[in-house]
Amino acid sequence: MSLDIAQYARSEAKVAGALPWPDGLPDHLSASQLAMAQRCLEQYRCRYVLGMKERPAEAPLIGTAVHSALEINYGQKIESHEDMSTAELLDWYSEVGFPRAVVEAEQKAETEAIWDTDPEKARTRGRLMLGAYHSLVSPRVQPVSVEGSFSVDLGAPVSVVGRYDVQEMRQTIDVKTGQKKQTKPKDHWKVQGATYNIATGKPVAFHSLTATKVKSEVSIVTPLESEELLVNLSEPELLVVRENVRWIAAQIALCMETYGSERPWPVTGTWHSWACDWCGFRGQCPAWEHER
Repeated sequence: MSLDIAQYARSEAKVAGALPWPDGLPDHLSASQLAMAQRCLEQYRCRYVLGMKERPAEAPLIGTAVHSALEINYGQKIESHEDMSTAELLDWYSEVGFPRAVVEAEQKAETEAIWDTDPEKARTRGRLMLGAYHSLVSPRVQPVSVEGSFSVDLGAPVSVVGRYDVQEMRQTIDVKTGQKKQTKPKDHWKVQGATYNIATGKPVAFHSLTATKVKSEVSIVTPLESEELLVNLSEPELLVVRENVRWIAAQIALCMETYGSERPWPVTGTWHSWACDWCGFRGQCPAWEHER
């Protein structure tokens, strides 16, 4: 980034920071909120202003269950310095972790989950990812804390809060599950990685665990396999992140002041070729009224 552009960004950030934080908005921001607001302001309104609940979906349920299992292993490893046996961990995942993730998600959303395949196939895909990761990656991870929380001032009217998966002495680890092999951070991972980098003062290593739906082919990618999965921002890059956070916060505040909570906000998700296809609020979105 050139100096002139950086100076322009800083001036815009000052304007953003000067805006108030209207009543009715969340009392904090998070990486998820920032990524969603950046993606689509109307989706943000539905989720974080109106508190509308999305129906639980297969992929996030698998991710929740796998994360729970890793938390169990890494939590005890802080003191023991030894991993649980793969068989023991997989049994916990299958018998406790996965069923609990489904029940809790359905209770929270007050509706049944949507399955792309079916519950048993989903459970199996998660089990395969967890087993491969635990065998290949867990042995080289020595956690000092797990599932920790943070709150950091990034210049927005409210703090940015979050939770990390695992911290080692020299880096923070965030585990991602999915269906397609990832060798570099997705766009919304970048927001999360930058926020965690600032909050912890450590590089953020993304670990990508994937298994295809049809053949359940498993892929595990960490920064050892792809250096792009390590987020370690320089001071100028950290400054830009802070300015971007302030700017996104300013857009949220401006929308609340302009439209209020009951009128639709700009449907900026339509500018992305994929965002609307994955949005749980598409059924009531004004951009897709022609489909109803």
